[in-house]
Amino acid sequence: MAFDGICLGGLAGDETAAQREATIELTVGRLAADPRPRYLMGLGSPLDLLEAVHRGIDLFDSVLPARVARNGTLWIPGGKLNMRNSRFLDDPEPVQADCPCPLCRRFSRAYLSHLFRASELLAYRLATCHNLTFTLDFMVRIRTALRAGTFHSSLPELRSRAGRVSGGEEAEKSA
Repeated sequence: MAFDGICLGGLAGDETAAQREATIELTVGRLAADPRPRYLMGLGSPLDLLEAVHRGIDLFDSVLPARVARNGTLWIPGGKLNMRNSRFLDDPEPVQADCPCPLCRRFSRAYLSHLFRASELLAYRLATCHNLTFTLDFMVRIRTALRAGTFHSSLPELRSRAGRVSGGEEAEKSA
């Protein structure tokens, strides 16, 4: 049909990462001659986004950056932080030193940890802003590598930034 793009739905639910990747590869393989953008619904972790781009997906949407933020999880280069951990109670550092989001520019890890413990709504908003900023920056890095023709050689660095550790799992930073 003459749609502007192709939507892949029904993934990022109960399937494993291996099942999702196999489905994406099969679908994209069958669409190899079709020049329209491929949109994958509901995929959102940095590593999942990277692997989907690697398999030929162009567009995404997801509630994951906000969902994990509400639970106190913040994405940072190389992994994630759980702001509900006690080690952040007195941590004066920003969540991510080079991040331009309002959370990282103005507040400390200790302050955000306090907000989560006090169930302050500001905690969820700041954490979501950070995760969205991280995701947008990560996608800029992916697009830059694609435009430069260096995507495949950049995969190790991009996977590291997304938090991939041995075994394909995402890392929790102790920083």
